[in-house]
Amino acid sequence: MLKFLLYISVVAVLAFTGACTSAKIAIYNYSNIDDYKIFASRQIKNQGPAFRFTQNSSKINLSQLHIILANNKKVRLDKFLSDRSTKSMIIIKDDMILYEKYFNGYSRNSTVTSFSAAKSFVSALVGIAIQEGHIKSIDQPVTHFIPELAEQQDFEKITLKHLLQMTSGIRFDERYRNPLSDAARIYYDSDLTKQIQKFSIEYPPGLINSYKSIDTQLLGIALRRATGKSLSNYLQEKIWKLVGMESHATWSIDSDENGVEKAFCCLNALPVDFAKFGRLYLNKGNWNGEQIVPKEWVSESTKISDEDGSAWWYQYQWWIDSPVAGDFSARGLLGQYIYVNPRHNIIIVRFGDGVEQEYWPSFFRKISAHIIKLKHNPDLPLPFKNIPFHDFF
Repeated sequence: MLKFLLYISVVAVLAFTGACTSAKIAIYNYSNIDDYKIFASRQIKNQGPAFRFTQNSSKINLSQLHIILANNKKVRLDKFLSDRSTKSMIIIKDDMILYEKYFNGYSRNSTVTSFSAAKSFVSALVGIAIQEGHIKSIDQPVTHFIPELAEQQDFEKITLKHLLQMTSGIRFDERYRNPLSDAARIYYDSDLTKQIQKFSIEYPPGLINSYKSIDTQLLGIALRRATGKSLSNYLQEKIWKLVGMESHATWSIDSDENGVEKAFCCLNALPVDFAKFGRLYLNKGNWNGEQIVPKEWVSESTKISDEDGSAWWYQYQWWIDSPVAGDFSARGLLGQYIYVNPRHNIIIVRFGDGVEQEYWPSFFRKISAHIIKLKHNPDLPLPFKNIPFHDFF
């Protein structure tokens, strides 16, 4: 009852302001996986022929896999995933789909939204823009591309590298369940170019890593200014049409009038096409002989480093999942994952809703290890140890 009364109070306050953004927050409240339907968007076209992963011809049958839970109850993998609000799960090794299932009303042709997994796509585009000469260096100040930010004190000290590493020092409230947070504001705002000018610096850039979606939004607008193209068009030209995507995608924008992509989130596509982006990074930016993302950029984006205030687990808008395993992932709210395990040549894509404390990479790593065991010994008993969903960084 207290939560309900609090919600009603917040809605009343927001409605009283009369602002478009506030009204959207009041109506839609917390984000969900179908939010791409409520936003304006720009299309990203594919170009045939489509690349197809091969279907499973091995003896590995992950559908028969059992997971032993903390209470020692044994459940099949399908049920394990469905019970955790998974919409799609694809497991690929050596370009072969070992497992592909859809749950809770979703199918292979269902669109899923990336949430913050889109940040990794922005990173890839930055690397390409540097190679093409649109951007000279990640050490350039963001005000070079967005000069109106120079009116804010010390913004000229923020470089593109600070934005990539989430070390900008910008004051920003990332809380997703707070309808009055900055994250909610930029998520629902209809004029992001105007909204980005409302922030200030909390501490000097390059001091510490602090995850803030405003950093990626600034990168997105800087890319737009540097290339002269929208993020959607640049992604379409430099990646989407080159890697055999099966379908068109969309990128949610702030409004039809302003047309600025929500760079920090909201790339919408088929799960299997997200898997192809994972394949691109698995192969160090190379797609069947064509270098699409610079190899050096992929290496810099996925290495372990804490230089210049960065965190070892976060590099250039990618999450480093283990300090020793070499795996990394693009991640989004509610458990959207494009997981890449170069050591075992494995890609895992998971989209859906999810409890926020579930740490999926731990599960992906155990699945990967089990696949390697099964490959060398197909008769290995299927049940394996409980997946610890209480793991955190």
